[in-house]
Amino acid sequence: MKIKERRDEKKGETKIDKDERKEESNTKLRREDDQKGVDKEEKESKSVAKVKDEQKRDGKVKEEETRLKKGKEIEQKKEEKREDEKKIIEEKDVVRMDADNTKLRREEKERVDEEKESKRMTKGKEEEKREEKIGEDTRRLKKERDEQKREEKIEEETRSLKKERDEQKREEKIEEDSSWLRKDRQDEEKADKEEKRLKKEDEKAGEETTRLKKEKDEKVKESEADDAKEETSRKKKGKEEVNKSEEKLTEVKLDKEERQASLSRKDKTRKESDSKIEKEKREENESETTFKKEDTELDKSKRKVAEIKDNKFDEENGRKIEKLLSGKGDEQIEDKLKNIDLSAEKRIIDEKIDEEESRKEEVERKDKRKEDEEKKMIKKEEEGKGEEKRDEKRKEDEKEEKIEKRKNDERKMEKERNGKDKEEKEDRKMNEETKEEKIEENMKRKKLEEKEIEEMGKKRRKENEEDKNVEKKNTEETLKQNPA
Repeated sequence: MKIKERRDEKKGETKIDKDERKEESNTKLRREDDQKGVDKEEKESKSVAKVKDEQKRDGKVKEEETRLKKGKEIEQKKEEKREDEKKIIEEKDVVRMDADNTKLRREEKERVDEEKESKRMTKGKEEEKREEKIGEDTRRLKKERDEQKREEKIEEETRSLKKERDEQKREEKIEEDSSWLRKDRQDEEKADKEEKRLKKEDEKAGEETTRLKKEKDEKVKESEADDAKEETSRKKKGKEEVNKSEEKLTEVKLDKEERQASLSRKDKTRKESDSKIEKEKREENESETTFKKEDTELDKSKRKVAEIKDNKFDEENGRKIEKLLSGKGDEQIEDKLKNIDLSAEKRIIDEKIDEEESRKEEVERKDKRKEDEEKKMIKKEEEGKGEEKRDEKRKEDEKEEKIEKRKNDERKMEKERNGKDKEEKEDRKMNEETKEEKIEENMKRKKLEEKEIEEMGKKRRKENEEDKNVEKKNTEETLKQNPA
């Protein structure tokens, strides 16, 4: 009951302190609100709410105080009732002793003796219980010590087992590393063999490229020889055509001579045919305009022909035509000859232009074929180089992956070791903390038991003193009543 009263008093004091702190904080807040210039309505509302809260708190505090006071009053009333009961009992005893002092004395003595014996027995039992508790505590402490020793032994055994496991793992890791190194060496040897094989293949590819280049050069030479043959054949054809044109010119000359003879015969009848001649002149003028247009076209064609290699052929044709045109005769015959020569010349020029264009197209086709073949060769070489680069990259990537795997494995092993060390440290700390907590709990338990034992002893002493005082009073009163 006293402990509860103290706790209630402490709680009431803490609540009062809290209320005081809250009041101080409220006063500070009010001051800050006044300094900040808060509106009066808000201040009043806050103050009203705070007053209500304070009233509620004060009401709660008062209720608690009243409750505590009621509890104290009830306890006081109980104590008074006990005292009254004791007094009543004493009065009854006095009355009984008055009735029969001797019997009462005997009964009181017997009762006192019995109480003493009972107290002595209870004391002996309590002492036995204390001894039993002490023995149990000692046994429990011994068990705890034995358990601690067992735990320490178990921890030592676990540590030794962990060390053995770590050593086994290290040995396994060393074996794995050695196997990895062997594999790496084997892979390197394989890579060297593959490099040698690739070098041989590169040499073969180079030989093939040289062979293809030679074949290409031979094909180019053959194509050039074919071109030269074609050009010679073309020149021969041109000469044949020139011969044909010369034959035609000879025929034209014969016709011209015959016509001149006929014209000489017709000189007599010229005067009669003046009108006809005038008409022919008009026609000639018209033909001259057409011939001029054709001359411009011929000039253009001659310019194109000038770009061609066969300029000599054109010059010879021009000389022959000039010789033919330099002959004597009528204007009509000369015009007709011109028309014949120009048509033949045009035909020859057009044929030569067509041949030249076809030759150029063939040359362009051959050049395109050569370029395509060269591009194909270049692509093949680039593809071979690309495959080599890919193989090198693949090997480098495999080596990097192996290195990364080793690093990751080492990191994992280090993490596992660090984790194990941390777990061991944490287990040690937990064991030490649990040991300390157990020791503290045992100490607290012992202190509480000692306090309880002391309080029980004090209560018993008080009760014994009260009983002794009551006995003394009773004996004194009995002696006073009957001194005889």
